[in-house]
Amino acid sequence: EELARDALESCPGLRPDQMRWTLVEATGSILPEIGAGLARYALERLRARGIEVLLETRLDSAEGGTLRLSDGQVFRSDTLVWTAGVKPSPLASGSGFPVDDSGRVRTDAYLRVEGAEDAWAVGDAAAVPDRLGGGTMPPTAQHGMRQGKRLASSGLFRRTGPPGAPGPRAPWRAAAG
Repeated sequence: EELARDALESCPGLRPDQMRWTLVEATGSILPEIGAGLARYALERLRARGIEVLLETRLDSAEGGTLRLSDGQVFRSDTLVWTAGVKPSPLASGSGFPVDDSGRVRTDAYLRVEGAEDAWAVGDAAAVPDRLGGGTMPPTAQHGMRQGKRLASSGLFRRTGPPGAPGPRAPWRAAAG
C-alpha cells in the first residue's frame, strides 16, 4: 500500500481514489504469531491508513479479475496478493525432535533442542522460549535472523586445529526454518 501511494507522485495518471486495499482474514484476528496486543495495534494502524480489514472472511474465488468473498461481497480487482500464513516446514516435525502444537522444534533459551545432545534449532521452525513476554518467540524473519546470528557467533561450529587448517568440525545437528 505504501509503495503504491509513493508511485502516485511519479505517475500522474494514477489517483488515490483508484486504489482500494482490502485485507481478508479467515480468522478473528490478524497476526496471531505476535500476540493479541500487537495484533490489535496493527489492525488499528491498517484501518487508520484506509485499509479495509475483513475478519472471519475467506476468499471463495478469484476468476477473471472478479473476487468473491465468503461474506457475499463481489468486486473487481486487477491485483491479488495471496499470503497463506506461517507454518513450519514439515522437516521440523519429521526430524524426530520434540515439536510444539504448531510443529516447531522445541528449544531452550539457548536454542538447544530439548532432549537432544548437540542439536540446535532457529527460525520459524524453532519454538524458542520468549523469556520476556512468556510463550515462544513469534516465527518472524526478525527473530530468525537474530537467532541465526546468535547461534553462528556462539563458537559452536568452529573448526578444531590452527586457523585455516583442514580438520574435523565438531559434531552437530541444526534445524533452521
